[in-house]
Amino acid sequence: MKLGFSIILLTAIPLAMSPAQEILSSPFGFSKVTVAAAESEGQSRLTAISANFLREEKVSTLATLIDDYSDGYQSVVVSGADWASNEFLASPHLAYLTNAGGAEEAFLITGHTTDGQLTIHCGYDLRGDSETLETFGENVELVIRQAHTINSLFGSQVDEINRNDGFNLWSGKWVQYSYTGSMWVVAGDPFTDQGNTVIFPEEGLLIQRSQPTPLVFRFFGEVPTKVQTATLDAAGLHLISNRYPVSSTLAEQRIEQLAGWNSTQDSLYLWRNDSWKQFSHDGTAWRAAGNPFEDAGGTIIPPNSALFISRATATPTNTRQIPDYLSSEQ
Repeated sequence: MKLGFSIILLTAIPLAMSPAQEILSSPFGFSKVTVAAAESEGQSRLTAISANFLREEKVSTLATLIDDYSDGYQSVVVSGADWASNEFLASPHLAYLTNAGGAEEAFLITGHTTDGQLTIHCGYDLRGDSETLETFGENVELVIRQAHTINSLFGSQVDEINRNDGFNLWSGKWVQYSYTGSMWVVAGDPFTDQGNTVIFPEEGLLIQRSQPTPLVFRFFGEVPTKVQTATLDAAGLHLISNRYPVSSTLAEQRIEQLAGWNSTQDSLYLWRNDSWKQFSHDGTAWRAAGNPFEDAGGTIIPPNSALFISRATATPTNTRQIPDYLSSEQ
């Protein structure tokens, strides 16, 4: 794989631990992501992107995942915590939980007490018994980070953004955001500030540039060093991010290993040359639409791009992305 970012820190820093313990600081990096210019004003152009760096750790600890799932919510308890009221709610925060297999998934924090009980939003019982979903034991690793939002990702460069540029998220249908010159709004509601809309780490974006100059965004943060997983809970289309700032290939994404993958009905789409290019896996190799004989598994997925997964089955499952720098350990 080709690195798509610059590492600026990767050192061993002894922290306040016992003499037998030493913690390696996480690698940090930055990347430039270019949104293609429109061919001319009024002739907009689309670019699929991901923002795959992590925000700063606020909490890193062992925690207890409570067996109390109900209607999409579950509790996590941190013993001995002393948090300020509203500490993780004044701005959106995510709870990253690591399961026994070492895979990490992010969940939105929707409530918490000052003494260490979190409520997280999740699509299924994380303590349940499932053959197709990542499940967690009672004891989990917990990291709390501030969530990326539209404003945190793009707010520093709003002077370069035109009010006719569209920032599109997929939620079963396209939801378009734009910057008015004073705030972020969603199509159909020009009066409510949407700058705090969460961009989850597994979400890709499709940006529509209206001007004949490109947009160049600079992203900075911590590079993921664990297997990253996310839940696909329904049939249909899912626009997912490339979770790491490195290029990968179709074969390396392991999408065909999703539970319930249907080799005759499920597909993957990459944004190439201003259109979505379709690929499917026939049980042996990836094939591009219209070219059923050539192995397309080596097709490059750029580090900051996004991809659509089309699933015919309603079997819930998890994506499981592993970059080259971790794959030898998995």
